[in-house]
Amino acid sequence: MRLRRRWPASRRSSAPSRSRRAEGRSCAHRTPSGCHVNTRGACCLHGNKRDRANSAHHRRQRRNRPRPGRSVPESRTPRHDHRARPQRLAAAAEELPGLETFASDIGSARGREELAAHAQHVMPDLDVVISNAGIQRRVGIAADDAPWAEVQNELDILLAGPVHLSRLLTPQLLGHGRPSVYVNVTSGGAFQPMPFAPLYSAAKAALHSYTVNLRHALRATPCRVVELIPPAVATQLAGPGPNHGADPEEFCDTVFPLLDGSHPEVGFGPTAQPDFIERLAAENRAFEAASTRFAVPLYRPDGSVENLH
Repeated sequence: MRLRRRWPASRRSSAPSRSRRAEGRSCAHRTPSGCHVNTRGACCLHGNKRDRANSAHHRRQRRNRPRPGRSVPESRTPRHDHRARPQRLAAAAEELPGLETFASDIGSARGREELAAHAQHVMPDLDVVISNAGIQRRVGIAADDAPWAEVQNELDILLAGPVHLSRLLTPQLLGHGRPSVYVNVTSGGAFQPMPFAPLYSAAKAALHSYTVNLRHALRATPCRVVELIPPAVATQLAGPGPNHGADPEEFCDTVFPLLDGSHPEVGFGPTAQPDFIERLAAENRAFEAASTRFAVPLYRPDGSVENLH
């Protein structure tokens, strides 16, 4: 999970993409103004909307010099060296005075609870969450003979992690009564099953469904729920080796200005085409029509929950 808020222009730097090993221990660091960046499980939390960062879900670390509009630096860890990421964060903390680090485990309930408790303690003004933990096992169903622990790990990172974090952090987003934004990152694969990564696309489809329901539950509150739907982006999500897809810099520069809560869904390339947008609109209309079949309690603007009795 990654926690971040925008730095002063003189101290911003670009950040790289996530990798297949965006799992296990997560590392967060904080700017002097209160921002945290947790880079092992990939989730961004911002403490002040005015200082919202272009947090780099897919950004490559190809620029060494700080530049206005860039975010707190983040390290990318190859899957064969998951220990390198905390070391790189330590180096970043040394380079940027005032930076603090925090380690957590996005794949475990305890790790997520510890991270949420830490955020609640040091970021009481939290108003933006971007949950984009990712891992992708590229193996077809018939060929997948991996131990179940490896399969469960993928499910924990892609689905259990984002769902659990929303439960942990939503009360904090609502507690201060100010506008806030919760962003879940799904995938074009949520809408087009991928035989080469069946569990990934299934988990992202489930997260898409959950995000629609989360938006419904928060509809009467100042918290807006956004679904970021990337197509293939040229990162190391599936591990080292040749990458394909959109340029990470172009992707980030295009989508992050749109993550302000004014767009329920944000796509790029094929997931921003008129036919895809109409598909989402039709699905949302069908959801709205069906959402009244059974009464369910929703959040009130003050963060309390409706009592239907």
